[in-house]
Amino acid sequence: MKRLYDICRYIKQNQNKTVNYPLSYTLRPIKWLYSTYTGPGNTFIALPVELIDNIEQNIFQLRDDIMKLEISLKQDLPKLLNGYLKERLSDLQKHWLNTKNKYINEIEQLAKLVIDFRSGRIPVQTVHSVLNTQTETLVKTMIHDLTQNLNDLTEKGHFISDLCRQQFRYLNTVEYDIDQTDNEKTIERKLVMNDQPDYILCSTDTLNKLKSEQLRQLRRDAIEKLKNNFNLRLIYADFSYCSFELKNMMILPLNK
Repeated sequence: MKRLYDICRYIKQNQNKTVNYPLSYTLRPIKWLYSTYTGPGNTFIALPVELIDNIEQNIFQLRDDIMKLEISLKQDLPKLLNGYLKERLSDLQKHWLNTKNKYINEIEQLAKLVIDFRSGRIPVQTVHSVLNTQTETLVKTMIHDLTQNLNDLTEKGHFISDLCRQQFRYLNTVEYDIDQTDNEKTIERKLVMNDQPDYILCSTDTLNKLKSEQLRQLRRDAIEKLKNNFNLRLIYADFSYCSFELKNMMILPLNK
């Protein structure tokens, strides 16, 4: 481990594990950590208590948020989605990695400034200003946006699970090359199989929120039809991620 972020994370994960006792320590020269150290006569200024508190409050909270997001994106959400919406999940994981790297860069910059302050090369105001720069604000904004997108995709995962329990098959229309050039007829040709009785409920996340009662009724209708025809395939066609603008919920085939 060479980065402060990794060291802090390791300590946090292992501080209460009895398996790590007794601890062993390795003594190294000060110059190993502080390359510009020239001897006991060097200037060393202690960080003000309020600055330490500020660092802990801001930096450590960001670290905890990033770690929680990592668990959700690498463990919880993939399990919930169960193979669905892989591209959406991949996009969120890339967003998380960018956020983590931005945070690490900020930590490394702050560590250098702390050393410079302790050496008397910069005033304490410089360190304070970095803690309130646009960089930190950007990291917080990235975490906020990522959390919101994670919550949205988690909600979608629960929705898909509920559909599966009602014997619906979930279908992402992006995977069927549906786009803004299509119309109802071409969409029907792409989604409906001639030799298979289907009940295809077409909708979007937005329509589901605006017309939740209609969604519930259409799902109830589908369940009733399934009771009378066990060969019927119930399908939910999701138009949330394709460029075709679905203005109203639609049932396919159109002649039913």
